[in-house]
Amino acid sequence: MAALTTFVFQRIRQPVVFGYLVASMILGPYLGGPLFADRSMVTTLSELGVILLMRGESRALLRRRAAGA
Repeated sequence: MAALTTFVFQRIRQPVVFGYLVASMILGPYLGGPLFADRSMVTTLSELGVILLMRGESRALLRRRAAGA
């Protein structure tokens, strides 16, 4: 779903992040009907996604600092 919305938002020349937000709203447990019946699983996976995103950003920041030093 994220790949599809990313493609659409690239074609209409909008930031890709908006495509990710739309995909999360479509697949989320509160809008459009839940695709997953277990909300605790969705919550756990979303928290894991945030953790991985934060780790990736911190690694990128460290690489930029190391390249600049």
